[in-house]
Amino acid sequence: MNNFEEENNLSFQKIGIIERLEKSPKKIIMILCLIGIPSFFVRIVYAPFDIPILQDAQGYFWYAIDMSVLGEFPKNHVIFNNGWPSFLSIFFNFIGDENFLVYQNLQRFLGIIISSVTFISVYLLCTRFVGKTYALISCSIFAFEPKLILNSFLGTPESAYIFMISIMLWLFFSNKLRNIYISFCILGLISLIRYEGLLLIIPISIIFFVRYRNHKKDLLKYFMCIGIFLLIILPFSSIRNDTMGQDGLISHVSAGPIYLQKSVENNEFSYEEFIKNSIENTIKFLGWSQIPFLIFFAPLGIILVLKKIDFKIITLFLVSITILIPTFYAFGRGFEESKYLLPLYPIFGVFTVFSIKLFYEKISKKKFLTILIACLIIISSLIYLELKSIDYEHEREAYQIMMDISKFDMKINSDMGKNGYELGYIHWSKIHGNSEFPDIKSTFKFSSDISFLNINEYASELSKEYDVKNFILEYLLINEENGLTHLLIDKYNNKNNCNDVICFEEGFNYVFFNESEFPFLMKIYDSKDEGYNYHIKLFEIDYHQFEIFLDDYNYGE
Repeated sequence: MNNFEEENNLSFQKIGIIERLEKSPKKIIMILCLIGIPSFFVRIVYAPFDIPILQDAQGYFWYAIDMSVLGEFPKNHVIFNNGWPSFLSIFFNFIGDENFLVYQNLQRFLGIIISSVTFISVYLLCTRFVGKTYALISCSIFAFEPKLILNSFLGTPESAYIFMISIMLWLFFSNKLRNIYISFCILGLISLIRYEGLLLIIPISIIFFVRYRNHKKDLLKYFMCIGIFLLIILPFSSIRNDTMGQDGLISHVSAGPIYLQKSVENNEFSYEEFIKNSIENTIKFLGWSQIPFLIFFAPLGIILVLKKIDFKIITLFLVSITILIPTFYAFGRGFEESKYLLPLYPIFGVFTVFSIKLFYEKISKKKFLTILIACLIIISSLIYLELKSIDYEHEREAYQIMMDISKFDMKINSDMGKNGYELGYIHWSKIHGNSEFPDIKSTFKFSSDISFLNINEYASELSKEYDVKNFILEYLLINEENGLTHLLIDKYNNKNNCNDVICFEEGFNYVFFNESEFPFLMKIYDSKDEGYNYHIKLFEIDYHQFEIFLDDYNYGE
């Protein structure tokens, strides 16, 4: 019996309610249901099932659609992390609907289900360290973690990645070699979901040798473990080489250092700036990851586990460091997103359970403490969700507006939007109600009648010295040759779209609020006239009137 088990047995003798739960599997299952069902419905309530998915999730969607239609791994895709879309394609095969949202909502729903059941794997993982009752409380914290809830319905692979990591650790901590074999199998699947998961083979292998260093026969069984791991990843690597020209594992893991070296050589940034950004952002986002309620448990838990080091604790720290390596790299390059830290949450759950155990041992009013923790979790989670969830009403209106303007033939600017990706809804408006769907992506010519002006076509030509009115004049003079026919602007105009040359928000805002000063801009659509709260204006550019205006305005003199 190890130290953890001895301490747990002593504490159970003192705490009657915990001892009773430990001896009642039915009550454990009932409590797990009471945790899981509400956390599932919270995800369903916040999920936007009436608007398309955007950004990275689109790539996974189209890979899955192409795979389900073709019946084989598709070519000409840039989704090297094809484990998640390959999984999606299995379910897409059973749908015969022409509405693309049905498929995308299934993509969301699968992510929600996986995220909703991950708390069970976290519960199992925590039982490797403490009793079942403490593990229940810790997994309830995980179940209602708002950042995991918000991520669960994006349609991206993070939910599956987190679930697999927690299951892999639970199995790896088993005393049965059969379970350890399975953990290496899951480790292979983790690498297919996200290629940085390949790095986890390093700490897991190290701990395997440390754990069985005194059992030479068991050490030989590592070759069985690594064989199972390779049996999972090598076929997929071969398929990726055939369909995409790279294995998507070694090629991508090694690409990071190569890109970093080239960026430094091209003076895009220095190693010092990269390290500084990495450290600052890692510290900042690690702190942010503890909000709203982990901060009360996880930091103290880390201090407590340092006093009880064994191979399992060492494994958690090594795996955490390994997960932080690609995070450190992403933060150094300026990708400031909290999603890179999400795989750490099962480990945070383990650290949390030690704090919970301490609180229950020190506080006599167990029921009061349980109610207090439950209220803290639910109330703070809901407040966070309300404050940080995306404004989906804005997204719904943006989608409807893009469907309205998609009927025009035009080349428009892409420097607009509150979030910078509202224009992405135009693509989906083109296949809304399209009877050809589902079909492979190349069938749909999204930009056949609408094209977008790329900032690279003109940014270097814009003057650094300008006033807000002259900005639009210079902008149009340059982009007439680039084929710009319309201006699509709102009061936001992608506030983040500023570079060393110019900030588009200022110039476009002047046009938005002073359209009468630009008689060559013919307004052909105004979302306010259609009853939307999100205000967008679409102008057709009359270049003949524009030239007359320039002559009268004496531009350039």
